[in-house]
Amino acid sequence: MKQLTKKWLMIGIVAIVVIAAGGYAIANELFDRDSPMEEKVETIFDDDVDVDDVDDDDHFESKNNTQKAVQSPQPKAVKVDFNSAMKTALADAKTGFVTDIELDFDNNQPHYDIEIAENNTQKSYIIDATTGQIISSMVENEDDYPITEPKQKMADIIALIGNKYKGAQIKDISLDSDFPNQMVYDVTIIADNLEKEIIISADDASVISEKLDD
Repeated sequence: MKQLTKKWLMIGIVAIVVIAAGGYAIANELFDRDSPMEEKVETIFDDDVDVDDVDDDDHFESKNNTQKAVQSPQPKAVKVDFNSAMKTALADAKTGFVTDIELDFDNNQPHYDIEIAENNTQKSYIIDATTGQIISSMVENEDDYPITEPKQKMADIIALIGNKYKGAQIKDISLDSDFPNQMVYDVTIIADNLEKEIIISADDASVISEKLDD
């Protein structure tokens, strides 16, 4: 009886060892095999991609490119010249003479600032440099403003500049009564991409001085 029991015990142990060895072999076979799932996992984790870098860098680069594409609006073209703007202002004022005229831009909209003097009265106009229409006007009384009408009118100075400085763009012209011994016109022009200041006699239209603006 004892021998029979011992015999069956040995058979059981052998069976357990065989089953264990078979399971180990099967497990090795499964994990050593290049299955589609394993390839998929390797593809996901082995690619040299930095997710954080892609998200941040691409986001900011895209944003910067969008900002570069948005450009500031271009200034409107000047379609009305100095003489035409002066005529519009003088026609509305009816009397007086032009002492100051300047081409200026406000929010890319070009306009002329014009001042007309008559005795103690100063009339100010803003003329649209695109349409030629009067944007606004104002009249002021100045006790210390009286100024004598010069021999050379503003239109004469504009003609002189056009002849003497070919292709130059006039920026502003202002009648100056404080110059020693005579009235003069202070003129600013842009020629060859350089800004130049010129002083012209209001008596005989001679050029007193000219220099590049610092």
